[in-house]
Amino acid sequence: MQQAIRLNPNHAGARYVYAHVLCIMGRTEEALAQSELALELDPFSPGCHLFHGMVLGYNRRYDDAIAAFRTTLEIEPNFPFSLFNIASALGKKGMVEEQLDIYRKMYANDADFAAALEDGYEKGGTTGAFRALADRMAEWYGKPGKYIVATTVTNFYLYAGAYDLAIDWLEKAYEAHEPAMPYIGNPINDPLRSYPRFQELLRKLNLPVDVKK
Repeated sequence: MQQAIRLNPNHAGARYVYAHVLCIMGRTEEALAQSELALELDPFSPGCHLFHGMVLGYNRRYDDAIAAFRTTLEIEPNFPFSLFNIASALGKKGMVEEQLDIYRKMYANDADFAAALEDGYEKGGTTGAFRALADRMAEWYGKPGKYIVATTVTNFYLYAGAYDLAIDWLEKAYEAHEPAMPYIGNPINDPLRSYPRFQELLRKLNLPVDVKK
């Protein structure tokens, strides 16, 4: 990415991808400067706004991150991962009912997962909804019919407060070489940070173990 920037300092994509490399390595303030520059270079790119929002999330600026993700959707209403990232930021703000509403929207066309959310919510509120969805996804993992990645199962166990199970699924994701693994230092995983198994995963990935909270 540094070479790409040297060759073309005005390449917005190189800037925002470099910003994510910096985030992954725990250099979040440097990352923010890069993603802000990417936005200046290409203010109408939904990708720039999405990546900028993720960098803001790494810097724990969740209101600003949500605004960036919403701008992404204004530019391109179905842009991938925008709703997922809004939901994550809402969860970090403690706005779990609003977070659940986003997931209801995301899984509205999947009768199985939608039912799991509603059944879980009826029995145990938002925590029950996230646990029921995680359990249902775990049942589908590796089977034909639905594409489930282990890191997604991790997220819902995390939201449900089932931290040991969340780490179990991160370990599955590591074994499967899932492409989202370099992002496990994201603040979304702060509740897992003190667990030795989580720290070991960071070491295996050559990622910073001590990241500010």
